[in-house]
Amino acid sequence: MVKKIQVLFVDDGLANGHGVEPLFCDETYGILVTSNPDDARETLKKENIKVIVCAQQLPTINGVEFLREVKETFPGTVRILLAGESYLPIDAKAVTESIFEGLIQKPLKTEEFLSSIRQAVRVYDLIVENKRLQNEVKKLNIQYDEQKNITNIVSHELRTPLASIKAAID
Repeated sequence: MVKKIQVLFVDDGLANGHGVEPLFCDETYGILVTSNPDDARETLKKENIKVIVCAQQLPTINGVEFLREVKETFPGTVRILLAGESYLPIDAKAVTESIFEGLIQKPLKTEEFLSSIRQAVRVYDLIVENKRLQNEVKKLNIQYDEQKNITNIVSHELRTPLASIKAAID
């Protein structure tokens, strides 16, 4: 069964990245691994990526800068930074600008890593569902306003003749 790719893993070494692929064999979504930021950009354009996990150290750009770029271009994608202890502390500005929503520290602890990714996918899905529901509420409010206007018109149209009839009876 081919799984729809929803998680993009960008790491500084394909060996690191391909080491995570087997962890996702039981998940309902697929993962794509690359070490090349340009390949990651192309994937983001072609696929509906829900979560991107990006290493701090990449060949041509650092992870924070890459995630800043992703935030600007694909703001709905949940962004997680993957950093080793030697790359901490992360630039405080990146944290205050919400460049990434999560931070995973190397070396990866399998269950914590998978839990973080699952949670990020759920967050993405909840955000999408929330937007859908907000749009539905807007449509219902518009329909309500239209019905209210029609009711007001009908009410006015009925009150005028009824007032005349009442005046005649009185």
